[in-house]
Amino acid sequence: MDWGTSFVHKYVPPDELSDCRMLVMVESGTEYEIRKLIDEFPDVCWKFPCSTTIAQYHFDVAAKNKPIIADKSNPHVSEGIGDLPKFYATLPFFVSPFEINIQPKYLDKARLNMSEQLQRMYEEDSQRWKPDPKNIFDTVACACRSGDAWHRARIFECKRGNSFLVDLIDYGVRKITDFENLRMLPKKFGRIPPLALKCRVRDVYVNDLNTEKVNLFSKIIEECGNLVRVEITSVQEPYLVNLFHPTISNYNLCEVFYRRAPDSGHEAAKWRKLKEHERRENGDTSDQEDMLSDEEDEEFFDPLPRFVIQLDRIGKATRVPDKMLQVAHVENARLIYVKSNWQIKQTTEIEEILQDKVSFFFLI
Repeated sequence: MDWGTSFVHKYVPPDELSDCRMLVMVESGTEYEIRKLIDEFPDVCWKFPCSTTIAQYHFDVAAKNKPIIADKSNPHVSEGIGDLPKFYATLPFFVSPFEINIQPKYLDKARLNMSEQLQRMYEEDSQRWKPDPKNIFDTVACACRSGDAWHRARIFECKRGNSFLVDLIDYGVRKITDFENLRMLPKKFGRIPPLALKCRVRDVYVNDLNTEKVNLFSKIIEECGNLVRVEITSVQEPYLVNLFHPTISNYNLCEVFYRRAPDSGHEAAKWRKLKEHERRENGDTSDQEDMLSDEEDEEFFDPLPRFVIQLDRIGKATRVPDKMLQVAHVENARLIYVKSNWQIKQTTEIEEILQDKVSFFFLI
């Protein structure tokens, strides 16, 4: 024990616990107003639960089914967990990699059932749940009519006059609506957390984004049909996620937006160019050094091959009377596979390419 510690133990009296226990409530602000509404209208939902239960579910699945091993080869995977479960999701709303909303596909049925129950309830007695205008303010939970359907919503901002900006929390969409399209939400519909998640891409920083990168992100998502595979790497909203191609294995759609590690060859080339520029400024025009470009200095890495995990669904066949169809395979008396001449030609070419590729991979 040092001198300071012994002095404290000898001369400083120990702290005494106080018997006073007081709960201090600040009687102002949005949270206070919501608590008042909850006490006044206990059968109405005024605030939605947090959506972290959905993210925590994926981490629990990873902890039970996957070994807790860090993946050193991929720095954009959560440290400590080798392979978090990926799920399919649609992106109904996105501004940039820093602000996106996702709809998990496995929650589509729950989302549809919720909307149908709300529709039946408000069709039977809509006026009963009409809110008082003074009870509609920012962050309050409610129901909103969009078109002919009712959805759970949250007031995002009260506009001038009779307009409100609301978040449809189960769809990740934001829209402007009138007061006549708002209703109070029964408490039983407020127990389920929002079925759409607010996210941002992991390891992408807002200072690195520009108009070109934002447009590129929109183009990438649109080419995938607004359908991606999502890997959640955090349990706090907005969730940090990795976005993968829906049909190609381990194809990270946002690799182009990551910060690149400094390359020693690239830095050396920059310094050589500066020296060459200084030499020419001093009047030395002789070609003594063969300056290499950045591309020549950078080490070339052959990208790893990508594999398809799922083929796109075939479109509906159209009836063309003058085309001949050949029987390709007979499964049973009720199921027969047929092909056109074009399909047979394409299949032959694909099989020849696959034969060469598979032989190459086996040699590796």
